[in-house]
Amino acid sequence: MMAASSRGVVTGVTVALLALAAYAGDAAVAVLLAFVGSVFAFGWPRLVSVPSKRGTWVVIGLAGIAAIVSVWFTQDILWLATVVAGGVIGAFVHQMARRDGRPRLVETVCATVTGVVVVVSSVGWLMTSLVRGGLELTLVSAAVLLVAAMITTIPAPGVVVASGAAAIAGAVGMLVGSLLGEVGLVPGLLIGVVGGGLMALSHLLFNQFPVSGNRRAALAAALMPLATLGTPVYLVAQVLG
Repeated sequence: MMAASSRGVVTGVTVALLALAAYAGDAAVAVLLAFVGSVFAFGWPRLVSVPSKRGTWVVIGLAGIAAIVSVWFTQDILWLATVVAGGVIGAFVHQMARRDGRPRLVETVCATVTGVVVVVSSVGWLMTSLVRGGLELTLVSAAVLLVAAMITTIPAPGVVVASGAAAIAGAVGMLVGSLLGEVGLVPGLLIGVVGGGLMALSHLLFNQFPVSGNRRAALAAALMPLATLGTPVYLVAQVLG
């Protein structure tokens, strides 16, 4: 079993690895994202308690790898829409191949498509590393998520922890962004609010899930904020560029 505080630690460690990977280069970021996507895909079906878990995580995992490969070779997000569409088709093919009577069909399709969107969104981190000022922006985002994740380890009521994570992450983003000339104060504040908000909302949300203490499910819950923030950070990078 894994407590909510342990999920925060996992998020923090993964964010630290992302910052190190950004320093190491694009290949290191791609490898880390492939690992994050695979672990998330493996745990997501258990977290949302859908039947036919194996097929669900296979579809999500393949979509994540396809997204990384498409960005690596094209250095563009052009094909990501095609990857998401392929994931949606894969979700329906998976349901057609089931031989268990297809219980909870709609829930399973929705869960699979949601997982596909999350892993595809994570590739925004790789795209960010390819643009001017991407390293600085990644470092600001990593600092924001790290602080917010550490706040969620505090043994206090969920609403208090989540509010503190969102507020303090915004202040940290503004501070670190102002220290890095490629980012700036306002973009840093924006990333802080969005990143801290995602971490806070996930903390509140997944605390309500009965299986969130399961190790496999908890890993998916811990990695979701990091994965989801990839595309918003890339959009900020595009504006700054």
